[in-house]
Amino acid sequence: VVTAIKLQTNFSYPYTLTPGPGNTLWFPETFASKIGVLSANGTVHEFTLPGGTNASPSEIFFANSTTGYYSDAGEAGADNGGIYSFNPNDFSPILVGGQKLSTPTSVTMASGALWVALHGSSDVAVYNLTTRSWAYSPTSYPSWVGTSLPYFVKANGSSVWFNEHYGNTIAKIDPANDSLT
Repeated sequence: VVTAIKLQTNFSYPYTLTPGPGNTLWFPETFASKIGVLSANGTVHEFTLPGGTNASPSEIFFANSTTGYYSDAGEAGADNGGIYSFNPNDFSPILVGGQKLSTPTSVTMASGALWVALHGSSDVAVYNLTTRSWAYSPTSYPSWVGTSLPYFVKANGSSVWFNEHYGNTIAKIDPANDSLT
């Protein structure tokens, strides 16, 4: 049985899907500047975002049942995106580290930190949850195009993987020895 769930906003562009606490499914509505959540009974609830109509959410990640994060790419070329934390039971997003970022498109967690693909600056950013500080790791520099444009970042144990979609590569950061492969 397939059931289609119609979203309230036309052309909302639901992007990535993330299972959430309480048997829910969370998704960014990239073109509608909203975050949606689908409950087990088929009810959809949409949340407005702090960036208003300039928000462009792209991915959601849950650290546990009370803490989620989402990447907001912001306006193209404006460096007004960010990573936001929220409690799924009381959606009031807070900008992580108080810092705007250059087109953050994906977020994950490994080694006590949030890892973020920065599509705009072709970096991978890391936010240390203990020291509450940001650091940046450059990606490769393919000579034929001049930029790698990472888009998605995922963790597997302590390793952090990301794609360089213009670089035509998959890369791995090992936080334990601070290396990029």
